[in-house]
Amino acid sequence: MTLTTPGHLTSAVIDEETAARIALTAAGVSGDVGVAIGIRVFGTASRFLAAVHDRRDSAIPLTATARNRIVRYATAATTVQILEQTAELGLGVLAPHHAGWPGRLAAMRGAAPLLLWVSGDASLLARPSVTVTGTSTPAADTRRVIIDVATGLCSRGWILVTGTQSGVDDLVLRSANAMRSPSIIVEQRGLTGAGVSGRVQMSEVPPGREASTTSVRRAVQVMAALGAKLITDALTSDTEGVEVLEATRAMGRPVGIVSAADPTPCRGAALSSGLRLHLVKSPRDADWFH
Repeated sequence: MTLTTPGHLTSAVIDEETAARIALTAAGVSGDVGVAIGIRVFGTASRFLAAVHDRRDSAIPLTATARNRIVRYATAATTVQILEQTAELGLGVLAPHHAGWPGRLAAMRGAAPLLLWVSGDASLLARPSVTVTGTSTPAADTRRVIIDVATGLCSRGWILVTGTQSGVDDLVLRSANAMRSPSIIVEQRGLTGAGVSGRVQMSEVPPGREASTTSVRRAVQVMAALGAKLITDALTSDTEGVEVLEATRAMGRPVGIVSAADPTPCRGAALSSGLRLHLVKSPRDADWFH
């Protein structure tokens, strides 16, 4: 099957390896460490998938749940259906063996995505980027600093990586738009169509599939991996803060905490998360820490 991809990706024939990764992702096992081990042992995702269906995977440390999901949902019929929806929506797909795959995702190791759906200018994924995300209800002073930091980073040539939630994510996207700067958006749900010019949107969720608690958590991890560093207002006192800080700590990325004045909460977050946090009050702070 030939799939026409948008932006700077070219038309490409969907090869056996890509199809296998689509099937495994549809089965909900993307990021499963046992699956990553199986792919490494068998050499390719397509060989691993065939082994599971043929019951030749007993040496692989797969959970019963993962194995059952692969047998039941990672089928040729499901793959064809998803490919048709992908083509209808004008989306592209990126897999680790493709030239445009973002190398920073290697920081996720065995939990890295098997595949990503992409809309927009995928060449942005190769440019220097900073992840800026956070809470859905930032304080008024924090909102001001987030806007100042986001616009300042854009003026310094950084690509901003963020999500699609209200609050900080929305402020970051508005700031990038105001600066006419490109951005990378990680969706928690499946992509629904062609993206906006100057952006690349990506999702680990196949088109037409519902978001889940796992997909929301995975989106946070992908966001943390894509940026060279993380800037957030999220502290470990809320769920969003816990997830983004834990993901960043696991990947060894430096973290900047946005604060308008009082650094005390940042010290508390550092102690709770085991991270060395940098206080960010200005674009210069955001640009320089590493």
